[in-house]
Amino acid sequence: YKISSSEQDKNLRATEQLLQLNNVKIDLPLLVDKKISPECFSHQLGFYRGLEIKKPTPQDKRHAGLIQKIIGNLMRNFRKVSQIEECIENNGIFKVNTTTYEMYLLRKDENDDPKGVLIYPTKGIKGQKDALKIEALAIDESCKRQKLGTILLLFAMKIAQQKSLKEMRLRTSDDGVFLYHQFGFRPETKSIEKWAKFDTSKQIEWLQVCESNKLNLKITLFEESDLKKIKEAIDRSFIVQ
Repeated sequence: YKISSSEQDKNLRATEQLLQLNNVKIDLPLLVDKKISPECFSHQLGFYRGLEIKKPTPQDKRHAGLIQKIIGNLMRNFRKVSQIEECIENNGIFKVNTTTYEMYLLRKDENDDPKGVLIYPTKGIKGQKDALKIEALAIDESCKRQKLGTILLLFAMKIAQQKSLKEMRLRTSDDGVFLYHQFGFRPETKSIEKWAKFDTSKQIEWLQVCESNKLNLKITLFEESDLKKIKEAIDRSFIVQ
C-alpha cells in the first residue's frame, strides 16, 4: 500500500500540530488532572523551571557515586555503587529480592549532575495494592530549599495517577516533616476527618512521632482537601519567587 501525497501532507500537518501542542505551557492548576501524564508533567517542568525528570541512561554510570550519596541510607538493600551502576545500565530498573523498582533522576538535562532521586516499586505494596509506596525521595544537600523535593513528590503523584492508584505512602526523615505536612500527608492510621481536627502544631508533632518510629504517612489522590493541598504545592514549586 502506497501512501498518497495528500495523506502524507495530512500526516505532516498532524505531526506539526502535535509538536505545537507539546510546546505550549499548561496552566498550573491543570497539572493536577490525572489525564496529565508523568512525561507531560516533566515537559512542563522544563518550561517553568528548566528541569526534567527522567530515568537514567547508561551514560549516567559516571554519576553512580553521586546518586549513592543522594540516596544515603534510605534503602537498606540498595546502598552499593555496583548496585546503582547495574540499575543505570538497565535504564533505571532494578530488583531487590523479589521486588522490582524504578528510579528517576531530577536535573536540568541529561548532561547535568543529578539533583534529586526518586525510587518506588513498580507494583503495589503487598496488601496495599491501591497505593504507590515511595522508597526513596532525596535531594542533593547542595540543592535543598529550592522546592525540588516538592517537585519529585508531585511527579510521584503523576505516576500514581497513571497507575490508577488511590494513595501515596512513604516514610519521612526529620528534614521531610514540614514538606510532607504542607503537601497534606498524615499518619496512615488517621482519617481525614480526625486529622483535620488537629491544629498545625499538633499535626507536626504527630508527623515527628511517625518519623521517630519509622511509621508510614499517606495522602489520598481523590479527596478534595488533599487535591487542594497538591494544587498549592504546584504553585509553590513551579513558580519560585
